[in-house]
Amino acid sequence: MMTLGRLFSILVGLSIFLAMPSLSRAEIQTESAATYIRTLFETSTGAVAAPALCQHIAQLGKSAAGRSWRLLPPTERPLFADGFCHLAIEAVNRLHIAYPNLQMELGDVSPAPQGMMMVSSKVRKRADSAPWRVDWQVAEAAGQLRLADMRLLGLSLGIFLRSLANAEDGPPTADRILAQWRRALDRALPLRIDQMPVPSK
Repeated sequence: MMTLGRLFSILVGLSIFLAMPSLSRAEIQTESAATYIRTLFETSTGAVAAPALCQHIAQLGKSAAGRSWRLLPPTERPLFADGFCHLAIEAVNRLHIAYPNLQMELGDVSPAPQGMMMVSSKVRKRADSAPWRVDWQVAEAAGQLRLADMRLLGLSLGIFLRSLANAEDGPPTADRILAQWRRALDRALPLRIDQMPVPSK
């Protein structure tokens, strides 16, 4: 059974990932993969440029939805992409409200299947806290590095999200898929009333 601690770790990893930048003409090499992950982590802040984020995470959403994405009617797919983008931005903001001082220590970089690289790391909520083991699987597509998957405490983020997307009975819809993911986010990183942004006057 999924524990709240493991679910929280998974959502933390998702939130970190969703703020990642795009690097052009990068090669899958030890140094470039490690630099990419370091840049990814250090630029993960609550102030995310929505258009850039949406463009970057589109493929992640499709892959995580898996079979449900393939079964979505064409009219539902833009709704899914837009909703996933907004959920991603919210996840990043919640993470940095709850844990503004996340720290990462990079470990070894090793070859992974299909020409990818696996970058190991330890992520801490603060300097004296116990670390989470996070493995980042990096691939290259169209001359750019991208994150193919993450393993938090040995659990694949892609597989976890896919299991939630496929949990509903009946034909998949954008709302059903995103509702499952939002419930997981609400359990892992609940947003309190005093943390809600104040509307500008």
